[in-house]
Amino acid sequence: MLENIYLHIGQHKTGTTAIQKFLKNNRTTLEEKHDLLYFIPKPFPLRLDNELEVKLNVQGFEHLSKIKQNNVVISNENYSWLYKEEHWQMLFNICKKYAKNVFVIYYVRRQDQLAVSQKQEGTKWRDCSIAYGHEISALPTKLSIPAKRYLQILPRYKLLEKTFERNYVKLQVYKRSKFLDNNVVKDFCFLLGIKDFSDFIFLDDIQVSISKPKQIFLHQTRPYFPERSIEKETLTKAIKSLKLEGDHEKLMPPRDEAIGFYNQFKDENIELNKYLTGEEKDLFDDDFSTYQDSVEVIPFDQELLHETYASVIRLLGEELHFWRNKDSSGLTIVDWLRDTALSLEKTDIDTAWKLMEKALDLRPNDPFIKRKLDDYMDIT
Repeated sequence: MLENIYLHIGQHKTGTTAIQKFLKNNRTTLEEKHDLLYFIPKPFPLRLDNELEVKLNVQGFEHLSKIKQNNVVISNENYSWLYKEEHWQMLFNICKKYAKNVFVIYYVRRQDQLAVSQKQEGTKWRDCSIAYGHEISALPTKLSIPAKRYLQILPRYKLLEKTFERNYVKLQVYKRSKFLDNNVVKDFCFLLGIKDFSDFIFLDDIQVSISKPKQIFLHQTRPYFPERSIEKETLTKAIKSLKLEGDHEKLMPPRDEAIGFYNQFKDENIELNKYLTGEEKDLFDDDFSTYQDSVEVIPFDQELLHETYASVIRLLGEELHFWRNKDSSGLTIVDWLRDTALSLEKTDIDTAWKLMEKALDLRPNDPFIKRKLDDYMDIT
């Protein structure tokens, strides 16, 4: 039986990508020197429908019986969409079947900051798109039920505590000054019991948020490109590659709007902090100085929309011309892209996804390629 399972559940936009890249890049060192395995259940346990209701499949956890290491870490921010007691109980039961101790690591971020980031992610990813919608604004004027449920930390914490017990739930506020060495990855490692970082490879987190004009364009055009369509994925990928005027700007709400948005959750945050520490003060700080007093958000006019679409078409035309040729073996480049993606999907899902998308660009009606992209969407 395993000694410990660490279930890292997010939230989104709390360094989860950096943590997961670290776990992947240092897999051998973690296994050999720290007796810890980065475990990804297959089949992937979480599937979200169009209402962001979760279908949970714990079949892939059965592979935990074959693990040689004493400690396992499982990481995915989509666990933070779970809100039903039965789902957390399922996760606890399956983990407890294979480990003496099951810990939950839960990084939380101030709700206004998190919602701004998630709404921005909604220009790219289906779950945040459904939750936060496509108003041309940094924050939604009205929260959907899934978004509000996600942003409420207190009910989820109490549910986690009820399921996993208080001493096994590690809640951390996502703020650089609170991290070990101001580094969220080191902070995460410390929660795993790792104190010596000398053998690890640390890479800078190179994730760059999408710019204000690109976010406005994608929100403005989304009604014409349904979720999970190749058209939407292709347009999003192309826009990210273009240089647009104003790319140095980020779409942010005015200060008063951000404060008003946050105040929806403030009382619950104070209640949670009092429950955890005995202190009747906010779980988060009250620094809203990163926001400006006023913000101008102007949709693209018809001329600018046409110019941007023209740039997208030119970019895609160049790519299609490059990828259409056959290689020396006689395989089409589509076949090569597809087969290479298949060979990488268990070890590098991000690269596999990009290659499979290229294949679908060139063969848009291929049912196998479409099905594989659907599978990748559920995995990531």
